[in-house]
Amino acid sequence: MIDGNVRGVILMNSEKKEWQQVLFEWAEIHQIQALCVPKEEMERIEVLDLSQKSLSTIPNEIAHLKNLKTLSLYDNQLQKFPFCLLSLSMLEILDLGHNALKTIPKNIMRLKQLKKLWIDHNQLVNLTYGITQLDNLEELWAGYNLLKTIPPRIGNLRALRILSLAHNQLKFLPSSLSHLDNLLVLDCNENQFKTLPAPVAQLSSLQELWWNTNALRYLPKNIGALANLRVLDLRENHLNVLPKSFGGLKSLEILDCNNNCIRFLPEEISRLQNLKKLWLNNNALTTLPNNIGELKSLQVLGINENKIKILPESIKNLENLCALGLDNNQFEEFPSVIIHFSLLEELLLSGNPIKKIPKEINQLQKLRILELNNTSLDSIPSLQHLTQLEKLFLHHNKLCDIQGMHLCHLQKLEWIDVSHNQLNSIPPMPKSLKQLNLSENQLEFLPPYLCELQELEELFCNQNQLKKLPENLGTLHSLRKIWLSQNQLSTLPETMNNLQNLEEIFLDSNAFVEFPLILLHIHSLLGISLAYNQIRQIPKNINYLSKLVGLNFSYNQIECIPIEITELTSLCILWLQNNQIRCVPKELAQIKGLSTQLNISSNPIKNIPDEIIAMNGVL
Repeated sequence: MIDGNVRGVILMNSEKKEWQQVLFEWAEIHQIQALCVPKEEMERIEVLDLSQKSLSTIPNEIAHLKNLKTLSLYDNQLQKFPFCLLSLSMLEILDLGHNALKTIPKNIMRLKQLKKLWIDHNQLVNLTYGITQLDNLEELWAGYNLLKTIPPRIGNLRALRILSLAHNQLKFLPSSLSHLDNLLVLDCNENQFKTLPAPVAQLSSLQELWWNTNALRYLPKNIGALANLRVLDLRENHLNVLPKSFGGLKSLEILDCNNNCIRFLPEEISRLQNLKKLWLNNNALTTLPNNIGELKSLQVLGINENKIKILPESIKNLENLCALGLDNNQFEEFPSVIIHFSLLEELLLSGNPIKKIPKEINQLQKLRILELNNTSLDSIPSLQHLTQLEKLFLHHNKLCDIQGMHLCHLQKLEWIDVSHNQLNSIPPMPKSLKQLNLSENQLEFLPPYLCELQELEELFCNQNQLKKLPENLGTLHSLRKIWLSQNQLSTLPETMNNLQNLEEIFLDSNAFVEFPLILLHIHSLLGISLAYNQIRQIPKNINYLSKLVGLNFSYNQIECIPIEITELTSLCILWLQNNQIRCVPKELAQIKGLSTQLNISSNPIKNIPDEIIAMNGVL
């Protein structure tokens, strides 16, 4: 007779599953195809992707995958480091990013073959000493944690090529960092550094240095020793000046100093003969160096939002310049040197008190984007030779007439914004237009030829004096959105039923006393806004518009909500405030999407159904 305890042991052993079977069953549950293989193949697996599986744990049997070289546990719910991973001696790539890990064990040093380690977007407060013993580690991604310090022996990682420490709480780096002779990329964005640590300038192989959104007030004089540096990002700091030693950054191709307090540039910056992109937006510059034109490789120059009044003559020698940003400076005249930039594709001059644009602007025949918003312009010369122009922005000016611009010749033009001007007529437009903004002018009508724009997708005509729309508006078959608020419209043309791609229409603050029934034939509509009119009734067949997501009837004279509106099951927004509604159908509560965007406030409603009251966010 078998003893009961012995019998239990025998049964337990007989039911014990092989590790392959455990992994196979676990993989089936979590739909992990890589593990749903025959037993004999499982041991040979080298790559395993377990990312985005909502895992909070993984089975210990993973440790039997002795040939595993790449393992991704990215974007799961791990709160503890899975210790079974420490047995994967062949592992070269391990991704633990986007979890909730608070610690990494010291024994991670056992993963001697590890080359790439992602532990970013966790809750780590420190890095274990064990990481510094990973002699083969080439990439360490530890950004977006709660790190305040880095292990003093970080310099042991002599093979390290990429070190990312972005978005932590670091103020200092250990001196041993200077031993990372092979480091190519160092990312310390979004930390609390007030100075650039001295070891950084000793990283002779460094090619990319990312240090934006810190509290730097100055740079060390020896920063020029980084002779191999190609990318330097210093955005969002408190820098007043750049040191003369900057001229030593001979390999620099991209320099971003946006959003600092820089008052002037050293003339030594002209030595950066490989510089292609220079951003100095939102600083305190009043001038540029006279020798700025020596930056022969420069392709992009952004000096928006400074205090510059004039460009140095030498700047015309930037023969490779293709993008120039001069927005919000103090130019009173169009800088004539710009005409020499024959390769220029993008020119931003908004927010300057410029009164005149020279006809020579037509020499910029590669120009694709031209922004002249918020200036003192009351006229624009012909632009007919800017045949590559795609976007033209002229809003917030004093333009009364744009006939002489000859826009119809610009057959690549897709976007025109002439809003906030004093226009009372619109000239023929290029057939290529996709967006046209005519809002806040003095237009009393839209010309019929506007309806020839077969590519037009968005039309803005808010705040004009329109009393009617062209009868042939329905020929704009590509139209998706139209803004017509704050006009004097009371009807819509019958041809609008042909606008079967129209998704949104805005008719607020017009003269409608009835819902425009033609809209019921546009079955593609997702949103209708008719606020601030005098509409008394919502049509019962509003349910024809089955795709509707948003309806705005606020500030009208509506007395009743038709029960048919409850058939609009896609509805997420229904605004009915400030009407004359006395009762609300309880069936509205069945529209799940309305739970936060139903507004029936400021109506003489006597009794609101309990079902409506129970909805979240109802006003």
